[in-house]
Amino acid sequence: HNIQKNPALFILFNLAIADLLGGIYLLILIIGDLSYTNYYNNILAISPTNNVSIITNRWIMSGGCFAARFLNQVTIMMKAAMSLFIAINRYRSVYRPYRKRTKIQFYRFYVAICWLLSITLALFATFWSIKVLDGRSIRIFSIIRHMCMMDKGLGDVMRAFGFSELFLGCACYIGVIIYM
Repeated sequence: HNIQKNPALFILFNLAIADLLGGIYLLILIIGDLSYTNYYNNILAISPTNNVSIITNRWIMSGGCFAARFLNQVTIMMKAAMSLFIAINRYRSVYRPYRKRTKIQFYRFYVAICWLLSITLALFATFWSIKVLDGRSIRIFSIIRHMCMMDKGLGDVMRAFGFSELFLGCACYIGVIIYM
């Protein structure tokens, strides 16, 4: 009940949800590691002279990895946004303690926009990675890819996506400086 009235608790609750999604991301990685390690051990046990580079990496093309990639992107963006809102809330509480408090509707609106934006961008990045990852790229080992994160191997669009995330983050912080 207090979460709906107290801006600080509302922001912390949303940060906790983002952390929970991050925990689910890690759980997916653990389950994928356990299942695919056994899968690859069985393939390599057939013939010890097998060349690992010719075995396709089924993990990065699995639904689990795509779900993990989505959760990772949402978690990263939401943790940054919630940290920003915590800073705004604390700044206003400490620097201007006698001013009228910011209403909860302000935070609800902007947190909802952040969730919508992060989910939309994460869906775009995940679907783009499905399009770009093909038979050639799944034979290349990349630790970032195996952790279901976006990497430079996904092309110029993903590089532009990364810079747009950076730009949005900087724009938020500059907006806070101007707003204060």
